[in-house]
Amino acid sequence: MENVETVIDNADNKKAPFYSYRGVGKCLSAGVSFLTDNFIFILKVFSPIFAIGAIFYSIYLYNSQNIETSSSIFATISLFVTLFVFAIEVAMLFRLYLQDSLNKGFLGYNTLSLIKASRKLILRSLVILLIEYLLFLVAFIPTLISYFYVIKTNNFVLFAITILANLIVFFFVIGVPNVLAYPYALMSRGNIFKDLWMGFKRGYKYWGKCFGLVLLTGLIIFVILVLFFVPVGILLGFKKSSEISISMGDIVNIPVWFDTIMYVVLYISSFVACFLELFFVSPFAYLYASVKVDEKQSEATLKIDEIV
Repeated sequence: MENVETVIDNADNKKAPFYSYRGVGKCLSAGVSFLTDNFIFILKVFSPIFAIGAIFYSIYLYNSQNIETSSSIFATISLFVTLFVFAIEVAMLFRLYLQDSLNKGFLGYNTLSLIKASRKLILRSLVILLIEYLLFLVAFIPTLISYFYVIKTNNFVLFAITILANLIVFFFVIGVPNVLAYPYALMSRGNIFKDLWMGFKRGYKYWGKCFGLVLLTGLIIFVILVLFFVPVGILLGFKKSSEISISMGDIVNIPVWFDTIMYVVLYISSFVACFLELFFVSPFAYLYASVKVDEKQSEATLKIDEIV
């Protein structure tokens, strides 16, 4: 993997390279522009990955409609595969950004060659994902403790307070800085634990930018996902209401092909969701690059001050 510092030093400033200082709005517009400018190429190269991810994501969503099946081994495996596919997507996307920053272009790349070129990033991305998954599980411990306490004492107020506190911790303390910590650890070449910690420190330092970009990007992605998942919600709602009616003794005639239609709609929506993951990640790639440039400029300023 190329040295990031070398890439910054050799950046062609005439055409706003990847490693340039950008504000929140420019990070968002640059991320969207990169994906739209290379839309056909990215769709062609990433489609096999999206297809695999959509299969398992739709299986997970299908099983999540019932409490009994949502915690099954099948649903858990589907969730993990979906997360792994996301980690692979992120690694491949960052490889393209690194390639673009070197002005090498994407000529000759296909799915297999890009995966091969990204293999080190993919492995690192998967390890980072597992570490962060364990981190989130640890953060959930207070919720689990309060859950068992509620069962014994019926103290739902404590449970609600714990849930709210966990959401605050997840979003503001872990989630927001993580949008910078993940790419920082991914693009570094040292110890993953140390790089991830350094990434979180930078996430806290640039917390305002991270939060602003999360808010803007999240709102856009949310609106698009709502539009694409409306048919899914209608079908799931119909099936759930039918199951309730049947349990109450009512006669409901559901076509035998209903589940097939629902899964097809789920799969299409999941495929779109996989593609939108790139639109969510892309602006934060530019935020990472902007932070690297900002830090390099700060180091240069300090050296000048020392000389003076």
